[in-house]
Amino acid sequence: MALPSRRTLNEALFSGRSVTRAVMELADEVSADVVIGDGLRVWSPLLATGRPVIMHLDDLLSDRYSSPEFSAGNDSILGYFGSQIPAALRPLAERVAKLTLGMEAHRARRQEILIARTANVTAMTSEAEAQVLAERSGTGVVALPMAVDARGASVPSKAPANSAVFFGRSSLWPKPSGSAFLAR
Repeated sequence: MALPSRRTLNEALFSGRSVTRAVMELADEVSADVVIGDGLRVWSPLLATGRPVIMHLDDLLSDRYSSPEFSAGNDSILGYFGSQIPAALRPLAERVAKLTLGMEAHRARRQEILIARTANVTAMTSEAEAQVLAERSGTGVVALPMAVDARGASVPSKAPANSAVFFGRSSLWPKPSGSAFLAR
């Protein structure tokens, strides 16, 4: 549970022994030398593998969550998780989420700093946000802008040999197959 553990609610999406065990087994299965995570929600399971961790945090959730624009202008504060909540309960869940944004922002900020200090490499999409996190954490943070045009679909059969696969959608958890998550 996220609240008693002081983790973010975002991390609760990937909490639990079964998720951690699945990530560890997958890393072992492909003999991964390093694990790469996208977003703070996957930090704990990746850290549990005992391998070097590269984290891409996309943006500073702490700053996004603490901005008045996020709470006021967000059509679905629950994000993709909202579709998993029965329609009748969604308005209540949205209200609760908005009320807890300040706490979530505080926890996210603490976790972002911890990740920057602990991961082997931490990256942000925005150079400005990479600089902010570097200053907050007192350590280097790499700016890694979007490198893939996500507008077009990829054709796996046309990928060159030794290609890597990046999987960033938690809505398909548990894993459909190991190869969809990691590749040598």
